[in-house]
Formats: sequence, C-alpha cells, structure tokens
Amino acid sequence: IYTRLCYICIFAMFAVFFCFFVNYFFVVVMVAMIVLPIVSYLALRYSRDKLTVAIEVPSQVNRGEEITVRVNMKTSGYLPIARTQISLNMENAFYAQPETYYICCGVPALKDASVSLNIRSDYCGCVNITAGRAEIWDYTGMFSYKIPMEFNSSVVIIAQSVETEFSTEAIGGAGLTELVEQDVKGNDSSTVIDTRDYRPGDKPNRIHWKLSTKLEKLIVKEYGAISSNDVLVLVNLYKPDVKALSAKLQYETNIAFDRVFDAYMTLLEHLMKEKRPFTLCFYAPEIGELKSEDITTYAEGVAVLSEMYYEALSTEPMIAVDLCKKTMDEFGEFIYI
Repeated sequence: IYTRLCYICIFAMFAVFFCFFVNYFFVVVMVAMIVLPIVSYLALRYSRDKLTVAIEVPSQVNRGEEITVRVNMKTSGYLPIARTQISLNMENAFYAQPETYYICCGVPALKDASVSLNIRSDYCGCVNITAGRAEIWDYTGMFSYKIPMEFNSSVVIIAQSVETEFSTEAIGGAGLTELVEQDVKGNDSSTVIDTRDYRPGDKPNRIHWKLSTKLEKLIVKEYGAISSNDVLVLVNLYKPDVKALSAKLQYETNIAFDRVFDAYMTLLEHLMKEKRPFTLCFYAPEIGELKSEDITTYAEGVAVLSEMYYEALSTEPMIAVDLCKKTMDEFGEFIYI
C-alpha cells in the first residue's frame, strides 16, 4: 500500500511539473510510469506458475544444535523473480511457544536459488515446522501473488545424557517411596521373594514397615537375584500449566520438565552399557492407558523417546504411577523418572 501511494505521489509531482514548465520530458516520464506497472504486473503473472519451492529439514538433531531449514526455489520461466517471501512457523508441542521466521530472496531466470535458515530450540521435544504465507512480488513492489504451498514437517530434538556417576536415586529423585524398591545404595539389584522375623544385624532398610506394623513385630524382606531383563522404567509425562506463572517460573518449570528426558537418556546409556534390556512405559492421555515398549538396543530407546514427544501431556501428576503399580509387581526393579 505504501509503495503504491508513493508511486502515485511521484506521478502527481511530475504532472504538476509539466503544468508549470510545459516540458515534454515530464510527459515521457509519466508515460513510462504508467506502462511500467502494467508490464511488471504481466511479468508477475507469467512467473507465478513457473516457480517451484521445496523445503528440507533434518529428521532429528541433538538439543543445542541448530536446525537447518533449507529452502530451494527454481523458476522455469525466462524472467527472473524480483522477490519471493516465505514465512515459516515453528512450535515445540510441549511448550506452546510459536515463533515465525521469514525468508526473502530473488530467483534468477532458469536457475536455482537456495536459502538456509538456522533456528534453534532451547528444549527437547518435537518441533513442528509449517509453511505460512508464500508470495512473489513484481519489480515495482506494488503487486504480489500468493503461491500455493503446503509444508508440514517435524524435527525431533534429542535430549542429552548427563555425565554423572549413575545411581537410580539421582535419576529417580523424589520418586523413591516405600512402595518402590529401587537400586539405591544399600540395596542390591534384587526382588523380594519372602519375609521373615527380624534378626540382630539386619539392615534397617530391609524392614517391611507396613507388615511389621500390622503384625506388631519386626518383619524383614528377603531378596533374591533377578534377571537382567526384569527392569521396569516409568517416565511421567506430567507438566503443570505454566500460562498463569511469571516468565521466570515458566522458564524454571520448562527446564525441570526438560530434565526428565535428560534423565531418561542417562538411564538408557547406563542400562545399554550394562547390557540390560528393560521395559519402558508412559501414560497416554488420549487412550487413558499406559503404553509400554521393550527396549533391547540404544536405537530402540531413542526411537521410543521420539514417540513420547508426540504424546499429549498428562494433567494429573500421579496417574501414571497409580496405573503402573498394578503391573510393577511383575518386575524385579522399578525405576521412576
């Protein structure tokens, strides 16, 4: 609009000059200003069906790495395109923070033009990239045509393992309860196979407190070795609604949620290094049940991580744990993240 207004003002200025100075130079300029937009518009109509656009994005990157979006444009026409503008929308499904980027460049006749856009996601998850408005402009900048273009792709941002001495207590954090026996200091990797009366010298952490209270005497758990496959890992995909929080608390909540996937990657590397397959489960709100996958290789563990990224987040903090309690007795070791 502003370009057209400026163009009309300049045309009017030359018309005034002609009236005052009666110089045919101004007539020639005005005729050229009338013809130029018409020619430019016709050239734009010719070029609009000659342009093809292809967008390439990687399937996955590690968190902290840049996502390189490559836009390839080519015109089969004999006229160059003065300006092509494409908007790209990016949104991480977990964090609902949409961003819009713009790519603007010219396309030479009968040649390719390629533009790379490097964007970064601060959090892991599934980043959806879609094409917004795509337009080409004429040489005067007064006319444009919308280019029909559909693009919808996802980039998986892989979490990074934490370089630390592994312990389930460090990974599970507050997930430790009397109902969850984990591989923490003082417990071997075993499962409860029987109970007996307390004997002097038994470790306090082996006392079955609930049963002892019921029987009014100290009862101790007896452990037996478990197989290396007998491990259940629960990842709780719960994230509180942060819309009502301050910017600082939103950031801290997002970082804390991101750490869940760092913990999972750390655990995955540890178990695979120890050659210990495990069963991974997480709550899927859309079906109201736990999903489970048997993980035997590192590649399978990363693939399931991508699957978790596509799940809707849980709005109930402990529903995954409550559902998991129904099946955790089948396993010798339970790890909660």
